[in-house]
Amino acid sequence: PVQPRPSQSVQQDGLCLVVAVVSQQQQVIHFQNVVEYRVARFSRGRFEGNTLVVETDRIQEQYFDPDGVPQGESMSLVERFVPNADYSRLDYRITVTDPVYFSEPFDLTRYFTWKPEMTVVPYNCLERDWTVE
Repeated sequence: PVQPRPSQSVQQDGLCLVVAVVSQQQQVIHFQNVVEYRVARFSRGRFEGNTLVVETDRIQEQYFDPDGVPQGESMSLVERFVPNADYSRLDYRITVTDPVYFSEPFDLTRYFTWKPEMTVVPYNCLERDWTVE
């Protein structure tokens, strides 16, 4: 089944904040030249024509995915966001490079559709009692 995963992007003061509502993860994309940075998971963005290119390194998570696939300290990501002609769809491609755990870089793709009539609201997951009686 297809499950919508709403997200929201906010641009302000040379930064773009992308928030994935379901996982409550945030990605800050820096558009200004930052010479020195000391934070983990640092993302730099630039435009190539109408394509937003985001390069991310210093990814300090232990695992690549929820299934427990490990990742190395040198993993890097290059994301490309490309709108279609009428801006109703955003094609997304991420190139993953990790010379420690993957033999070669690989791409993952998906797309997002713009739903201007919808409002992104907080996602509150209710805890469930998994106790077996």
